[in-house]
Amino acid sequence: MYKEQIQELKDLKSRGASKERLTAAAESLKQIKANVKKESLQFLKVHEIEYYENIGKSWDSYPSAIRIPRDSEGYVHAFLHDDCSTNMEGIYQFFCKYGFVVFENVLNEQECTVTCAEIWDQLEEKNTGLDRYVSETFELMSSKTYGLAPQPAVFSHQISKNRSNPKVVSIFQAMLQSQDIIISHDRWCLYRPTQENKNKLEYKHSWKTPSNLHLDLNPWTYNSGCTPINELEFEHMRDFSKELNGVSILTSPNIQGVLSLTDNREYDGGTLLVPGFHRFFAKWCSTLSSMKDQIARGSQQEEENRLIWRGRGAGSYKFSSFDPIHSLKQRITMRAGSLLIWDQRVVHGSSPNHSHKFRVAQFIRAFQESSEGRNKRYT
Repeated sequence: MYKEQIQELKDLKSRGASKERLTAAAESLKQIKANVKKESLQFLKVHEIEYYENIGKSWDSYPSAIRIPRDSEGYVHAFLHDDCSTNMEGIYQFFCKYGFVVFENVLNEQECTVTCAEIWDQLEEKNTGLDRYVSETFELMSSKTYGLAPQPAVFSHQISKNRSNPKVVSIFQAMLQSQDIIISHDRWCLYRPTQENKNKLEYKHSWKTPSNLHLDLNPWTYNSGCTPINELEFEHMRDFSKELNGVSILTSPNIQGVLSLTDNREYDGGTLLVPGFHRFFAKWCSTLSSMKDQIARGSQQEEENRLIWRGRGAGSYKFSSFDPIHSLKQRITMRAGSLLIWDQRVVHGSSPNHSHKFRVAQFIRAFQESSEGRNKRYT
C-alpha cells in the first residue's frame, strides 16, 4: 500500500497534475506511513512481550542448585582410571546426576611438565620478547581470547601424544560405551596469574579472562539433527570448531573434556559447570523463541542471551552475564593430570584467574566412530 501510493504520487507529478491533487496524494501517503509505523510498533511490542515471556519460561526450566561433592582439600570428587573396570556403575551414576565426571592421575607429573613447556614454546615463538621466567614480559600475552591458543586445533608433539594416551583413550571408550572411537583435535589454554603478590590483594585486572557461560551447540538444530558434521571435509582448521558446534542428537552421546596440566584450585580460574543441566536441556530448548529471532537479537543486543551462528545449522549459545543461570554455576577444581569429561548439553564456561598461579589446560574430546560423518577427516 505504501509503495503503491509513492508510485501514484510520482505518476501524478509526471502527468503534470494540479497542486491540489498532488497535495491530496501527499497527505494520503503521509497517513499511510503513519498507519504503517503504528502497526509496526504494535507488532514489535507484541513480539517483545512474547520474547520476554519466553525468557521467563526459560528461567523457570533451569534445574535447582546441586552441591557437588569435594574432598578435604577442596578438589571436586574424582575417580581413578582403574575405576573404569571396577566401578563403572558408580561412575555412570555420578555422570548421570551431575553431567560430568573427573578422573585423577590420567597424566603423570612428567607428561604435565613437558606439555606445559611445549605450550610455552609456542607462546614464546608467537610473542617476540616473551620469557616464561620473566614475569615483566607477561604483558605481551592477551586475555581477550580466554587464554586460548590462536589456532582452532594444535598438533604439536606432546599435545598429540596426550590425545593418544592409553588412559585417556580407555576413559573415553568407557564413557562413550564403545571401543571404536575417534579422539578429535582441539587446543590448549593458559591463564596468567593476576595476583601480583600472593601475600597482597593487588591484581592485574587487565590480565583476567572474561567470565562466561555457554553451550557449544545449537539448541535449535540439536534435536533435529540438522547440522553440518556429515558435510565437513576438514580441509580448513576451522572445521574442527564447526565439528564441536555441529553436534546433534544423531551424533550422541556428545561429550567434551579438559586435561588439567597444573593443580587448579577455586581461585586459579578455570572450568565452570551448571551441574545437572543436561537433564533439563530438552525442556529448556522448548521454551526458546525462534532461532531467527535469536540470531537477529544477538547482533544487536550484546547483553542478552544469543546464538552465535556458525553456518549450516552449527552454532554456540552464549548466556548473558545478567541471566540467573549464573547463580547455579560451580567451579570444577582438579589436580594436575586430571581429566574432566562433561555432557555437551551441560552449560559450562570459565572464570578468570584471581590467584598468583598459572592455569594451564588442554581441551580434548572424542566421538563414537560410527557417529555421522566422523570418518571424513581420515579419508
